[in-house]
Amino acid sequence: MNDVNFVHEASALSDWLYGAAMPLWLAHGIDWERRAFHESLDPESLVCGVDFRRLYVTARQIYVFAQGEKAGVARASRAVTLGLDFLENRARQADGGYAWRFAIDNAVTNPARDLYDLAFVLFGFANANRPERCHAAALQLMDFIDRVLKDPSGGWQEADPPRLPRRQNPHMHLLEAALAAYEAFGDSVFLEVADAVVGLAIAHFIDEDKGLCEYFDSRLTPMTDGAGHYVTEPGHHYEWAWLLARYGKLRKVTAEAARRLQSAATSLIRLADRNGLSSAANAAIDEVMSDGTIVSGKAKLWPQTERLKARLAWPGSASAPLSSAVEGLRAYIDGMSPGCWREQRDEDGNFIPQPMQASSLYHLTCAILEAKAHA
Repeated sequence: MNDVNFVHEASALSDWLYGAAMPLWLAHGIDWERRAFHESLDPESLVCGVDFRRLYVTARQIYVFAQGEKAGVARASRAVTLGLDFLENRARQADGGYAWRFAIDNAVTNPARDLYDLAFVLFGFANANRPERCHAAALQLMDFIDRVLKDPSGGWQEADPPRLPRRQNPHMHLLEAALAAYEAFGDSVFLEVADAVVGLAIAHFIDEDKGLCEYFDSRLTPMTDGAGHYVTEPGHHYEWAWLLARYGKLRKVTAEAARRLQSAATSLIRLADRNGLSSAANAAIDEVMSDGTIVSGKAKLWPQTERLKARLAWPGSASAPLSSAVEGLRAYIDGMSPGCWREQRDEDGNFIPQPMQASSLYHLTCAILEAKAHA
């Protein structure tokens, strides 16, 4: 794909995001009466078919609509305020944590404190573009995460109360949130957390020959099968690669540290490209063992967004041209009603009829913003 074509594709994706997807979700994806976000929408009826709410969906939608607010999308500002109100008035608990699950009337149904979800709350505060409202809340949340979830074996526990297995995924999103919070507020504590997560990833999560392990025991030892192989997700390979590039730029690392980051990132991209692309479609698949054995040949939408981001962050590392990543993502959007998308392909490359997940709009927004930044 030449520069002119990529500029056109990035512009078209941006027009779709701000002109179709965000207006659709503002009109149908928000329970304006109960003042909360819907979890999903049927692409035909545009109705939500579930009766629960999740904390991280609220936090992700704050990020999405804050980007819409910057672009002048009508009612996006109201949606950001609604999301922050939900966090403060429904989710926040007396000890500084945030509840995990809610009923359709917004009542708490599970008060557990989940690291993955808390990382997204921090991410939402960092991206809300309301520092006077969110700065203190972000610092208080970071204090809670360190005080309640820090684990002596390294990293942070999955949740309070603790549960197994431990995963790399919440740590990855804590890195993303810490970088965003440092950019938004400037406090050194967020950069220190980012340093700790990257160090943990290099030491425990990423094996440059076998890939990124997903699941760990209580002491952060990889959970393997009888042959010593573990589960990897190509989408997370790409996502980590993009985050390592983002960390290196924001942290202004030394030349030696930059080489380590590049080595880790390029190995992740190489392994995902080699073992994690569908033989039936131009798509990154869901799960692969560290020896290359396919666990799930289905292909969700979100790994396609991460594949594009990684390809843009490390242009010399991918085995396929940029056009392949763009076309792989566009296939989930093209042919749908304006603002709608498909969520997943099956093993044969056919799309599976499913509701659109509100959480996917975060992935789409991040990838499209990255494309526009590189156009």
